[in-house]
Amino acid sequence: MALQLIKGGLYPGSYGRYKFIEGKATDTRLMGVVGVHLVWEDSASADQGPLHQFYYFDYEELGLDYLRIYVGSDEREIADILKENFGGLGASYVSLTERESRYIVKFFAEDTKAKGEQLPEDIDTVAFILDDGQEELSSEEKRELDLKMSAPIRSDYGVINYYLMRCFGKDPSGSELLLSPAAKKEDIQDVTPPYHATFLRNKIETLPDSAGMHKSYRCESLIETDRGHMLVVSTVGVFRRAVTDVELVSSFAVSVYEASMMLSKHEFITVYDVTAMPDDFLDMLDEFLLGCTRTGHANGEMFMEFMPHNDHVEKKLFFLSDDIKSLYFASDGGQLIIAAYNIENILAAESRLITSPFSNMLTPTNRYQFQSSLLYDFADSDFDDFNDFLDSLT
Repeated sequence: MALQLIKGGLYPGSYGRYKFIEGKATDTRLMGVVGVHLVWEDSASADQGPLHQFYYFDYEELGLDYLRIYVGSDEREIADILKENFGGLGASYVSLTERESRYIVKFFAEDTKAKGEQLPEDIDTVAFILDDGQEELSSEEKRELDLKMSAPIRSDYGVINYYLMRCFGKDPSGSELLLSPAAKKEDIQDVTPPYHATFLRNKIETLPDSAGMHKSYRCESLIETDRGHMLVVSTVGVFRRAVTDVELVSSFAVSVYEASMMLSKHEFITVYDVTAMPDDFLDMLDEFLLGCTRTGHANGEMFMEFMPHNDHVEKKLFFLSDDIKSLYFASDGGQLIIAAYNIENILAAESRLITSPFSNMLTPTNRYQFQSSLLYDFADSDFDDFNDFLDSLT
């Protein structure tokens, strides 16, 4: 069944027509985004099936980025919507009670307005939640809900990376989830610039005087703001998977060249010639790569496949881009270029294409290994043939 929007006709007296069936959220609160899927029985459209609501919320800047409504019982359709909207989050799902579900929708709406952002145009379809008059959750219940929506942290590295990510993202309620109950306010210095920043890379070293269960770590954090890149050096104390103290050591601007060197990785690329017509091939690729993020570029379309987890946050050397499993770029020149940052993932991408319904339309022509990333440079270049692009670099 196609997506349907339920318009208007909602008033306080009609809210009793909605019966809560199920609620679930992704366990990605500490990544700064959460996907929520709520299911209701609507007596006004019971013959069509349950009412499904899909919310995507950004705690850092955007607030409620989108709201999607579906009415029906097609399990394949529902699974596809979940994969398309939340497939890139690397998430597991946790169950929500009706009270938690109603609260979080109201929080999404209120926080979006507080951020100065526009609510989705179909927000009127959830008026029966926004205006239900339900008593707000207590502070402890709100904290418990946030913790429920947070994946378990397995190491001190994970605690530090998540904490700094939330700090640089200007998400204080997120960073506070990781503070030790014993932490003193005067021991928690603000290491962030006064504006939002993206946490690109973090190098963690255990300080030599760390002993016992309480340990201190030195962090070199590369961040990006709308004013350029910065390197922030700090020390973070951790005890029992919680932050006890934070100290800013230094903070200074770095050039684009210096930042690119710190972010540099090996890139493995395989190039295919495509025999199908470009528009037909894009339609097939879009369906085949459902759940990947699609973006347009100067000479083609990029599909980004994410890892099914967020284990990269647990690493001593953290890269934001390590959540990318592989990239697929369909060029306007009739090529499909796939890329990955390690040999295992490029081989997995190649194997995936072998099983595709359009595998007979692909002819592999070249395989490359580069010392740094080139695919995005090609995607935004004046070339529509990857091999011509490479020739231009020599």
